[in-house]
Amino acid sequence: MLNMRRMIRLQFPLCKQMLASPTQGTRKYTSKPGNPQLEPVNKNSIMFARWKKHWYLSMARKKNIEGEEPEEPRSTRENWNYEAEFAAFKLRLQIDVADDDLRAAFTQPLPERDDVVDYSSLCTKGNILIHEFVKHYINLSFPKLCDEGKSTILDYLCSTKQLAHIAFNLGYKDFIQCSPFPPSSEVFAESFQASIEAIAKGSGGPVAAGKFILDFIIPQLIGKDILHDIWKPENPMKILTQELQNQGKPGPEARLVRQSGISSTLPVFFIALYSGKEFLTEGAGESIELAETDAAKLVLKRIYGVEPNSRAIMMGVVVDDEFLEKLFAPLMQQRQQITGSG
Repeated sequence: MLNMRRMIRLQFPLCKQMLASPTQGTRKYTSKPGNPQLEPVNKNSIMFARWKKHWYLSMARKKNIEGEEPEEPRSTRENWNYEAEFAAFKLRLQIDVADDDLRAAFTQPLPERDDVVDYSSLCTKGNILIHEFVKHYINLSFPKLCDEGKSTILDYLCSTKQLAHIAFNLGYKDFIQCSPFPPSSEVFAESFQASIEAIAKGSGGPVAAGKFILDFIIPQLIGKDILHDIWKPENPMKILTQELQNQGKPGPEARLVRQSGISSTLPVFFIALYSGKEFLTEGAGESIELAETDAAKLVLKRIYGVEPNSRAIMMGVVVDDEFLEKLFAPLMQQRQQITGSG
């Protein structure tokens, strides 16, 4: 009660001043015909009701005691229309696929439900299709990259984590029928693989599935450094030595060119790499080993043609007709074989 009286006593002169001189104070007086009102100058300064503080505290205390509420599927809500959402999903992704095949791709196999068509058969074929298409794409996009680097990119793009990330952001969570809920990363990835096979069985055939992979799986390489983020070779100097020997050049030689802050907590060493008398590159690091490793990675990026600023990833408007023809040639042959056999 004392605090309330004090607040009224402090605010009363301000209110009186606002009514007397509308241009002063923290509020302005706007008069409308028959409807005068006070509007705050800064609308963000409006305070909530006092009772909400205790309500928020009680809800937070209840959450700490009882824990998080179990997540429920979207189908439990009253405004959920499966058929409408299903049609909107197909239209949004621009896929022409049979409804039964796509529903099967969203159904997790359960031992107690043998009568329900699930994605067990579609998942295996879809996984093979994804691996073959992505591998063919990597061979065309990174022709200078060694086999170890190509296999690392393939494993990265086809990993369960990446496929689950794509499926989750495409809205698969609202359609997957699984137990328990929410779906795990494995269920997301398997459902995505099954949907690829379902698209391949549609009117567009394997070519439509390849376009779907090109639109959603390949863009996961955007903003990624092949050597630092994906490949991460343990001994880049050894790999660099082999590459230089394959080119008929002498092995790399590291030389300390300059250093700074040796006695401080953050020293910096600069290492230059030479192949005979040829200067390769220069790298920096907190130690001589780190600087040598960084310099070796820079040379490997230039040799393999995977420098971040060397060229854009082959997708979207960057892709030319010649690249697309080479990329989809195996799928076109597969589609012709399917059409001929049918």
